[in-house]
Formats: sequence, structure tokens, C-alpha cells
Amino acid sequence: MRFLFTLLLLSGAAALMSQTASRPLTYIFSPLFTDTSTAIRVIISFDGEPDGTSVLNFQDDQFGEPGQMKFLHFGPQEYGFKVQPEPDSNRILVTHPPGQRVRIVYSVNDRQGSLPFYDYCCYMPIVNKEYFHVQGGHLLAVPDHYFSDPKDLQTVELRWVNFDKKWVINNSFGLDLTQKVRVTATQLTTSVFVGGNFDRYSFNIQNKPVHFVTKGRWAAFSNDTLVDLLHTIVEGHRTFWNDFTDSLYTVTFLPINDAPWSDTSKFLSYGGSGLTNSFLCYATNNPGLHYSSMRYLFTHELMHHWIGTKIENANEEQQYWFSEGFTEYFTLKNMLRYGLITPNEFLEEFNGSMVQPHYTNPKRAMPNDSINYRNFWSGDKNWEKLPYYRGCLYAFYLDNQLRTATNGRVNLDAVMLDIFQKIRANPLQKLDHTFFKSVIQPHVGAKGMADFEKFIEKGEPIKFKKALLPNGMVYDEKDITFASGPSKEVITKREKFKDIPVFLRKKGISDAELKTAILK
Repeated sequence: MRFLFTLLLLSGAAALMSQTASRPLTYIFSPLFTDTSTAIRVIISFDGEPDGTSVLNFQDDQFGEPGQMKFLHFGPQEYGFKVQPEPDSNRILVTHPPGQRVRIVYSVNDRQGSLPFYDYCCYMPIVNKEYFHVQGGHLLAVPDHYFSDPKDLQTVELRWVNFDKKWVINNSFGLDLTQKVRVTATQLTTSVFVGGNFDRYSFNIQNKPVHFVTKGRWAAFSNDTLVDLLHTIVEGHRTFWNDFTDSLYTVTFLPINDAPWSDTSKFLSYGGSGLTNSFLCYATNNPGLHYSSMRYLFTHELMHHWIGTKIENANEEQQYWFSEGFTEYFTLKNMLRYGLITPNEFLEEFNGSMVQPHYTNPKRAMPNDSINYRNFWSGDKNWEKLPYYRGCLYAFYLDNQLRTATNGRVNLDAVMLDIFQKIRANPLQKLDHTFFKSVIQPHVGAKGMADFEKFIEKGEPIKFKKALLPNGMVYDEKDITFASGPSKEVITKREKFKDIPVFLRKKGISDAELKTAILK
């Protein structure tokens, strides 16, 4: 009602605009396979702008790599419709008869080139006659006027036609060949679409389906082992967050079968991305891959369903200390909570994967505002890993600070749940520094605020020598030789460092006592 009078003079234009976006945005997908090329044909239909010019948004720069629009091909369109890609503006300009329903055809091509598959998998479009694996950001051009505000929800129809009936089709929105979803533009494009000779395993948690989609057989473990692992983590995370609201969830796991593993050449890689109602992951399918890597990967990526998605960063890279660093900490903590690792393994992973890499990172003291898009996505691993390490170590420090300041009444688990509940109550709230400090300040006071400014915003490395630790854990410093390379079996560089922090188990403490001390 409060908009009635302010928009009165614009009522005619407003009515026209509402009509232009009254019918659902529709995508129809079909295979476009020839002897020389493979692609997915996309037909997008939408109500055009009344002035005869509509804009399709498509990010040409994704994952720090420009030139993503090159995977799209626009052939001849229907009479009266013209398409003009503008990569520098991240958009595609469409001219059409004013106010009419627009139908545009384009294809998404396979990422072709001279590089072997393991060198570019798995964020680029993969389309061949056996399967496809494409992220929504590469598949979907999105009409700008349907989503004039980031929070706008629109009904979107997705239809899959003419694919082999034996193929498994699955995506972030389910497994039906005809789908109707109500999403924001970000939810629509932050997604994954797969189809082909995949195997799908499904289970329910509180009557909510979870789908695990992979292909072939893994060298290091069975698919059933992975399904059991995923079940444990999904159920554990939902219990931790007290959140069983998701109506469905999908995990895709793509094997990289051509990666070498021999006496003369070894290549190991695994990774993933948290997406809408889903996460995608991939790994080299060779003897270098171990179950422990998948245990970590699944726990980490699923945690992003809350940290980074339901709890959204206000300024993306500026809050990576939270969305990545706190995710790392709760990956370790929850693996211990779920019985997936022992207390000794917690310490080994914390020291080896977080503490030592951070205190040997030449970027470790860079201020938080230098962790920006350009630096983070530059390809420099020191920049890329900085917020992971820094945020994880600060989360560990803050967890102990909260316990001490509140005499054990509050820990970081409780703070995270408080953040989540506040954002559920106010969906427009995002995680920024002001909001985060407002949540922890009542518990840690002025010292906690000063510590946040010092360790996160200014980037000063935490001096743990005087910090309080969980009962049963002690601090030490050691000279170490830090080895790095593509895997534990393949070391390409060794560097010596002095006085690197290390956290050890106190003598005489039992597994149960140390686990309780870390988790309480």
C-alpha cells in the first residue's frame, strides 16, 4: 500500500512492465550432436521489453577467467530478432518486436582445445556424446528485466527434450525432465546440470531426498562407501544447524580418468563448489586419491550450503575469511563430531593443513581489504589460500575466547547458530563486519572487538603463545621443513622455517577427554 501514491503517475508504465514479465521464463534443452562437434541447444523464451530491446545477462569473466562467452554460439534467429553479444559488458543485447514474446536459440559448446582433460576439468562446459557437465553460469543467459533486484523471485521452467532415454538427467533443481522452480537470478545460475551415463544414488533424511550422481567406478573406494559418507555428513550438518528445510539436495561427483599416476608422472587434483541446493565436486581417479580427501571435500562443500549460501557474504572476497575460513574450521570440528576423524587426526589436519601453511605464507600479514577479486583470482595460491588459513585460525582462537569469556556458556557453535537464526529472521541481512561484530560483542567485549580488527581486518598473525586453548591441548613452536607439491607422494619444493606454531596433545589426556574439550 505504501507504494500506491508514489507510483500513481507511473501506473501506465508500471502496468506495461508487469505485463512484460508476467509469463514464466522458459528454457528448453536438447542435444546438438554431429560428427564434428557436440553442444547443448538452448531455446530461451521470455516476455520482451516494451521498447523492443532486452538484455540477457551472462558473465564473461567467471572463476577469474575471462572469455567465457566464447562457449556460446548464436546462429540465425527468427525474422525480426537480432542478437548482439557484448562480452565486455557481460551481456547479450537482443532486439525484437516491442512487447512481444521473445524466442532466442543458442548452443553451449564443449570446452575444446589441445589441453588434456585433467588440465582444465571441471569448471568449463563438458559436452560430449556420453555425458554433459555444465554449470548454470555457462548454460543460462538470463533476461535482466525479470530480475531487476537481486532478491527478485521468478518462476522458471526447464525442459529437457530428445536426450537418450537411458541417460540420467539431474541438476540443482531435481531430476524431472520438466521442472518449474521459483528462484532468484543468483540461485538460477549458481547451479550445476549433468546428464548422460551417470549413476544416481538417492536416500531420504526426514523424508527429504538427497541425490548423489557420479559415473563409472572409483579406484580408491566404492560408490556405496561414498553414499554412506554423504548420508552421515548431510544428516550431521542438518542436525548441527537444526535446519531440515531443504526439500531436495544434489551432489555431483565427476571422475577425471586421464590423470597420470606412474613412476615418472603423477597428477592429483580434487575440488568442488557449493551451489544452489547442491554442490559439484570432482577428483582424479587414480591411486593418488584417498578416502580421507573425499571425507574432507564432502564435509567442506556441504558446509557451504549454510556458510556462504544461507549466510551470504556482503562483499564476497572481503568476507572469505568467514565463508572459507570458518568453513574450514567447522569442517574439521564436525568431522570430529561425527566420528569421521579422531582427535589426533584433528590435530594433524589442523597443524598440517592450516597452521603451518599460514605461518609460512608470504602473504600472511596482508590486510583483509587486499583480499579482493583481482588478487584472490589471480592464480597465486598464496593469495587464494590466505582467507582459508586466516579465517580458520581466527575461528579456533575465537572459539576458545568465547568459552573463556562466558565461563563455558557460549562457544563458536552457539554464535554460528545465532548468526543463522538472525539471518533467517531477516533475509536481507548479509554477513558483513558490522553485523558479525554485533553478534560476538556481547560475549567478548572490547577485547574481542580489538582482536577482530587486529587479526582479521589488519591481518596480523595471531600469537597463540599466550592464548587459552582447549583443555588437553598445548602450544609449542618448532622448526619445520615445509614440503609442497601436487601430492604427498610428489614433492617439488622444500623450505625451512623457524618457530612455527604447532598444537599438541597434552600427555595423559584420553581421546574422549580431548574430543570433548575441542567440541564443548
